[in-house]
Amino acid sequence: PQGYTDQFRRGQCDAQGRFRIADLPPGDYFVTTAVQWVVANQPQGGHFMRRVRLGQGEQADVILTFP
Repeated sequence: PQGYTDQFRRGQCDAQGRFRIADLPPGDYFVTTAVQWVVANQPQGGHFMRRVRLGQGEQADVILTFP
């Protein structure tokens, strides 16, 4: 989507699968992840993405799931 690469940040999840990206200015963001595993020596998985809008001082809890 347009604007996808304007601001790119990476985060790594903790032991519970949660991650935090701090100090983002207000705006629209795309949260993405790739999920991969192997079954019978064949790679499986896919990509998830969600658009998030942050206002001044806001934070968001985002859950990426298969629809």
